[in-house]
Amino acid sequence: SGHKGELVAMVFFGTTEIEGALGITSRIGVIIYAAIEGTINLGCKIDDIKVIRASPQKKEDGIKNSGVIFNIDVSNQGNVHLRPTGDIIITSKAGAKDIVKIERGFPVFAGKKSSYPISWDKKDLSPGRYEALIRLDYGNIYNVDGKIEKKVIFTVKKGGKISLN
Repeated sequence: SGHKGELVAMVFFGTTEIEGALGITSRIGVIIYAAIEGTINLGCKIDDIKVIRASPQKKEDGIKNSGVIFNIDVSNQGNVHLRPTGDIIITSKAGAKDIVKIERGFPVFAGKKSSYPISWDKKDLSPGRYEALIRLDYGNIYNVDGKIEKKVIFTVKKGGKISLN
């Protein structure tokens, strides 16, 4: 048929209403992916990374006692869906390292963009400069080697606010 890449469909299964019963129906959807062998083209790009504070749980906690969110904008430049995994390695100016895992999230469809908000629950960060290395594996579900990385540098101010350098 000349199609390249992947075909995606969603199939729904549902209940039907019984005469005279309460009007409750349920349905469940299943996504079906069909990749055309020999035509798969993988490509992924990290477009942008924002580093922001999570909202404090309680007002009295303040910004210093709330975690950090890495908002990673990813674009799929291939012709099949991706579910990137990986990690973020955060290094402080003093050399202390923290690693945040990026678990397999929702799909990024071919030619589309998606934003992955990844939480780092580290609280009360010392003021100073930090470097975050984002490493993504986008070939994981196809058993193909597809890895990209991008660095972002951010500064934590005295009051706990974060700014990008």
